[in-house]
Amino acid sequence: MKRGKYNRKEYSLNKQYAVNTVNLFLENSSKVHEDSKMLWLKVNEGKKIKSNYQVDIVKGLWLNDLILQKELNENGNGQKT
Repeated sequence: MKRGKYNRKEYSLNKQYAVNTVNLFLENSSKVHEDSKMLWLKVNEGKKIKSNYQVDIVKGLWLNDLILQKELNENGNGQKT
């Protein structure tokens, strides 16, 4: 899928959770094998928010080499802001 805007919202929490998950895996790639519930707490900074399997989706993409493995900023790209 080509990079682009596929969401009308300027800021998406789901996108931020995905970016946080990728950055967590980049910091320590062994975290990809941790329990999804524990990862979810780290990704959403301990807030009591119900997961919609965002971490599981990113884990699946990561394990199948479908995510470019470089640090992402909050906008979801590899450029620092």
